[in-house]
Amino acid sequence: MDVKSAQPLLEKLLLLARKRHAVSAESVWCSTHSSSFAVCDDDLEKSRTAVISRVGLRVLDSANRQGVASLGEFDDDAVSLLCDMAFKNAEYSVPESDVVFVQHQPAPSLFDLGIYDSDLAVWSAQKQIDLCLEMSCRARSFDKRIKKVRASEVETFSGESLTLNSYGVSVYSRSTAGSAGLTLIAEDDGAAEIGGAVNDGRSLSSLTACLPVEEAVERTVRMLHGTPLPSGRYTLVLEPSVAAEFVSVLSELFSAENVCKRLTLLNGKMGQSVASEVLTLVDDGRLYGGLGTAACDSECVETRRTTVVDHGRLSAWLCNLQYGRRLGLPSTGNGSRGLSSLPEVDVNNFFVLPGVRSAEDIIASHDGCFCVTELMGLHTADTVTGDFSLAARGLYYKDGILAPVSSVTIAGNLTEFLKKIIEVGGDLRFFGRFGGCTMVVDDIAVAGK
Repeated sequence: MDVKSAQPLLEKLLLLARKRHAVSAESVWCSTHSSSFAVCDDDLEKSRTAVISRVGLRVLDSANRQGVASLGEFDDDAVSLLCDMAFKNAEYSVPESDVVFVQHQPAPSLFDLGIYDSDLAVWSAQKQIDLCLEMSCRARSFDKRIKKVRASEVETFSGESLTLNSYGVSVYSRSTAGSAGLTLIAEDDGAAEIGGAVNDGRSLSSLTACLPVEEAVERTVRMLHGTPLPSGRYTLVLEPSVAAEFVSVLSELFSAENVCKRLTLLNGKMGQSVASEVLTLVDDGRLYGGLGTAACDSECVETRRTTVVDHGRLSAWLCNLQYGRRLGLPSTGNGSRGLSSLPEVDVNNFFVLPGVRSAEDIIASHDGCFCVTELMGLHTADTVTGDFSLAARGLYYKDGILAPVSSVTIAGNLTEFLKKIIEVGGDLRFFGRFGGCTMVVDDIAVAGK
């Protein structure tokens, strides 16, 4: 099914919903083509392709209850069944007086958002496999300590969708995305490490222009023969990948949904200083080529740029239609939902506004710092109390030498952690939808030997 044949199907769903006295309704068609290939050393271990089309319906019934359902079959009987399922599911929902559907057609984007690349959409399976083999060969020849390429992978996605609602709103979109990555095993004098790296992007050129081979090798071999640091308080220098993970946890603090449910430690602090003045956090749904970029969110609201922390001051919540209404605020274009789920609040592209200095200059100016290259269990940080205790690995910098560090724990509180950020580097890099820079955090407890 293509978009031309999907439109009358979606219109029929809306008509059926109106006949059943839906207050509001929204029908969605999406079609995706995905592929995934991986080699282990020189052997092809994974080869998967999938083409999936689905139709979904969300209704608000006369009792103000929401119901959602989706199907992968599209004949006349399926359309009737889908409508029945959505209304039946609504019967199990709680009535809500603040559910909102967009009632005005969003304005078209005036510029290219860089989210669709025709070359990536038609990239052949054989060329993807060839790239996997090339990365594997290059990794093994780059450093003799690389003993095995556990996985050399390429994944691609292309999709399109059409959304219609009962107020005459119609939104069509299409996008592509892909990633290329390596997982390596290094061995040296009885020590062994596993590591890797990945690049992702919206276009074929963004994946192939700079393959992650050298980075994957370096990130793996540099951790060989790691030892614990003496317990104490250290200045931490977070790598961009670690900072991006940290930012992904922080993003939950700014969700209007979590504000309404009192699941964020920032409740009641709007306009107050909640972090160091060097920290500015931004969500941008219009960032060119971002993996979270789109002209509209899942509720057909135009996306935008929202600064949630402005030089340390809490300045905005991220809202969808419903939770924004509960707070008396407009949607910030952060509505998100699947075909079989209700709208929630989620980030688009969430990142730290970069500073100026390079990572090398920053590290050199903090003799005795602990450069954190990996944090384990960051998702366990409590976003209500702020408490965290995380296993960490990295490099200890002293007198111009970087020594590998393993088996240490970093403990603290997110509130204190945010206040202790003393510098943000100029090396912004995205990992999925989250962007981080080299980040310096002063006086943090590290438990080691």
